[in-house]
Amino acid sequence: MRLGIDLHEVSDDWIKIDQDTVVVKLPPIKLLDEKFIDEARTKAFFEEGRWSEADKAQLLERAIVAMKKRGLTPANKRSAEENASAQFGSLLRSMGFKHCRISFHE
Repeated sequence: MRLGIDLHEVSDDWIKIDQDTVVVKLPPIKLLDEKFIDEARTKAFFEEGRWSEADKAQLLERAIVAMKKRGLTPANKRSAEENASAQFGSLLRSMGFKHCRISFHE
């Protein structure tokens, strides 16, 4: 699962300069790819009986729900926000801005 920001969702006034500070307002952290289960990398197991396509689809959906429940926690979102803030801050400082204030939409 990849959590992060989608820069296609920024508002028109997402970045401004306020005296000597760059003010950045980023979109909220979200799941970037809904198709995060890679069936090619899953472990195969043998089971007796037959599985219909509907059964397989149901198992996949249950796995997706369980992984989202475990992965989309406030702690993980906060960690992604901290990482995005650090990355944007580093980018802006490398462009010559000394002060930056980064926040996220709710």
